[in-house]
Amino acid sequence: MQDLQIDQKYTAALKAMNYTVEQALRDFLILQLSGRIAAFKSECEAFERKYGMNFQTFERKLARKVNAEDFAEEDDYMAWKFAQESRLFLQKQLGMFQKTVDTSLIQDTKFRACPDLAG
Repeated sequence: MQDLQIDQKYTAALKAMNYTVEQALRDFLILQLSGRIAAFKSECEAFERKYGMNFQTFERKLARKVNAEDFAEEDDYMAWKFAQESRLFLQKQLGMFQKTVDTSLIQDTKFRACPDLAG
């Protein structure tokens, strides 16, 4: 574990809300991960609408093409693959942080940054 130096004004504000630095960092990470997951999900959904199929079907379609390269589709494939893999990776990270949430703290605390993500 690494020691952090945190300005007293932040620790005082957290303490006033009955909130620890660790809880604040965890909730911040959950919020950031959730936002990035949503962005990648939107990107995947845009490709699904554009091509009228899911990623796996699109990937199989491209693999069946012989001597008929479509550079626009190849570019979309790479972007879609990145968005798909990134979303899955971040979802695993999010799951790891969500498992650490102590739900008893939520019931005792008057203010939480992400109460709907605690569950």
